[in-house]
Amino acid sequence: MKKTRVKSKDKIVKKCEKETRKQCLNPTWTSYNDLDLVEPTDDVVAIVVDMRNASSNSVYIHDSNVEHVDMVGLDFKGYMVIVYWVPGLKFMCYGSCKVGVVYESIQEIDSQVVDQQQVAT
Repeated sequence: MKKTRVKSKDKIVKKCEKETRKQCLNPTWTSYNDLDLVEPTDDVVAIVVDMRNASSNSVYIHDSNVEHVDMVGLDFKGYMVIVYWVPGLKFMCYGSCKVGVVYESIQEIDSQVVDQQQVAT
């Protein structure tokens, strides 16, 4: 899976938009407990794992059969890690972890359609 390291939150949206070629919203952050299994909705374009203050936590990414696909571990300590998401996958926290979910911005897409309609008339 494609992953990108960033040091600050202000770069997340720009990096997400560059990699996905979609309009991305700011992450919605949630703190999870050990062994929490999360299946993001199909409108998620990325998750962001906050490893800036990591001590022993990691996030494993699983397919629909809960088979291991990828992970974000201590090798990313000191960074936030953007994981470009594929619908149908799940992630599980080992230790407590903070994960942001990035949704595609529908509002931005709607305004582009309106702009195109105004140009056509």
